[in-house]
Amino acid sequence: MSSKGKMIIAFIIGMTITSVTAYSAASIIAAKRVTYNNDQSNLEADNVQDAIDELYDYSVDYSNINTRLTDLEGSFAKHKIEFFPGTTANNGGYIDFHFNNSSSDYTSRIIEGSNGSLNLVAPNGVKINGTDIASGYSKKPVNVYVYNSFTSSTSFAYTGTSVTIPANSFYALTFKVVYNHAKPTEIGVSTSSSTYSEVASNKVGHHHASVSYQGKTGSSATSFYVWATYPSANQNNVSITGFYIPE
Repeated sequence: MSSKGKMIIAFIIGMTITSVTAYSAASIIAAKRVTYNNDQSNLEADNVQDAIDELYDYSVDYSNINTRLTDLEGSFAKHKIEFFPGTTANNGGYIDFHFNNSSSDYTSRIIEGSNGSLNLVAPNGVKINGTDIASGYSKKPVNVYVYNSFTSSTSFAYTGTSVTIPANSFYALTFKVVYNHAKPTEIGVSTSSSTYSEVASNKVGHHHASVSYQGKTGSSATSFYVWATYPSANQNNVSITGFYIPE
């Protein structure tokens, strides 16, 4: 090949190499000039090149990636999430929440702290549909137990045993007069201690006489008084048991 031909070939190769180098440099410059919206990714980069570099910095050690993917495949199916924290974790797994990217260990946590026991850790309370569950604690059932010793008489009389149910409350109560020294012949429940105004009664007495009554109080509290009859004047026990639930 002539020297002229060699010069032409060398020129073409040189231009090709220069063009590739220029193209690569231009591509890098262009990547830095392309803006990147990091609102959703939480990356700090605001251009494509820096975003790629940042992702590289956050990259994981891929030496055990196949094992990790196999574990994830069994734990995160489309219809379930399962936790296998290991035999020395002393828990069944947990989910931590970090409000506004808090650097604390967690701001709220759901954890299986012991076998079959799930614990919700929420220092500022738990809400359902925007309502704090704590506000509903006052609506839990309130147990009722009233016990009294009554000196019975042969006349139908107030036993000195009563209970008051708060306004707007559902209640279920059982009133009982017991056979201690004499068999009761009748029990009645009234809303008055001085005048018998029956709300429930039972005239069949064996070893004791009892009657149950359920309902709801109105806009004011309601008191119930136990009345009873015995065949002789003796000391006998009277009780009221049950519960009520404030509305």
